[in-house]
Amino acid sequence: MVVAAAHQRRLILAAASLFLHSAPFRFEKRVPDFSWEDHIHRMTEAEFKLRYRVSSDSFYKLLNILKPELDVASARHAFSSRKGKPIQLQTRLACALRFFAGGDPLDLKLIYGMSKPQVMACVWRTVDAINLCLNNITFPLNDLPALQELERDFRAGTRGGFWTGQVGAIDGVHFRMKCPSSKAVSDPMRYYVARKQEFALLAIAICDYHRRFTWVDISHTSTTHDSTAWAATELGQRIAQGELPYPFFLNGDAAFSLGPSMITPSTGDAALDDFDFYQSSNRMAIECAFGILVRRWGVLWRPLEMAFHRRAPFLVALMRMHNFCIDERIATEDLPPVFDVRLSQIQ
Repeated sequence: MVVAAAHQRRLILAAASLFLHSAPFRFEKRVPDFSWEDHIHRMTEAEFKLRYRVSSDSFYKLLNILKPELDVASARHAFSSRKGKPIQLQTRLACALRFFAGGDPLDLKLIYGMSKPQVMACVWRTVDAINLCLNNITFPLNDLPALQELERDFRAGTRGGFWTGQVGAIDGVHFRMKCPSSKAVSDPMRYYVARKQEFALLAIAICDYHRRFTWVDISHTSTTHDSTAWAATELGQRIAQGELPYPFFLNGDAAFSLGPSMITPSTGDAALDDFDFYQSSNRMAIECAFGILVRRWGVLWRPLEMAFHRRAPFLVALMRMHNFCIDERIATEDLPPVFDVRLSQIQ
């Protein structure tokens, strides 16, 4: 029986080998051709926005801004794709935006007719291009007219217009990520937030009344207190030294320290309930900005898992794109609901 079983196994293996290696049945990796023109003609404007998080007009406007950095560096790179055909610039940008929106690289390689390394090359080339070409995160510390415009917007949005002097709302937020390796950071546990039971990156950010980010820092570990991280930044130190002109100030929550240029909630005095209401209402812009950022870019619905040194630049690029979308008046109401992000933990 043993000899018969062994003989039967040999017959099965021989048949399988014949099937796999016979010409009519040979399996090959087949990557479909991709045409950007055919691709966009199959979509309505609403479907385009749902897929890429920008309108078609804004897409081409962004493409023109990023084109100098998105373009290939040499003919060798241009013809590194399958069959010697260069990847269109529109396809490079579309692939990256779809990744930002939450697309999986394994799906993107099938949609755009690329290999997975080519998909990620498009993503990182676009991230670098955004950070180089979209210079739209700037806090105008030494620009009095710009500060006056920021203050005017916050004042105009306050009932009665009596809340004066605010030029930004500040807060910290944790972005979930996979545990960094011990080769990437000296102590990975410094990025572990025990009360949330997750690894995260800490971002301290300021936004204007329209929810645009005007400043961001992602250089401190997630176990750092918000006020400590802020105080260690160059902008935090300059403002602490009095460089933000009177009567302008930033509006923060109780994690920050009250000072001449920082307004925080009262210590719970009932007589200051009205103050706390307006202080909280005008601080809410930064919490809304974080919420819109996460709602728009589905890649943030799951933990970040790219190489650790790429995570902070990647988040900054998403924030720059967030500002671009606000300037282009691209709303988020038509986007899909957020299922896998704990917005209640944003603080």
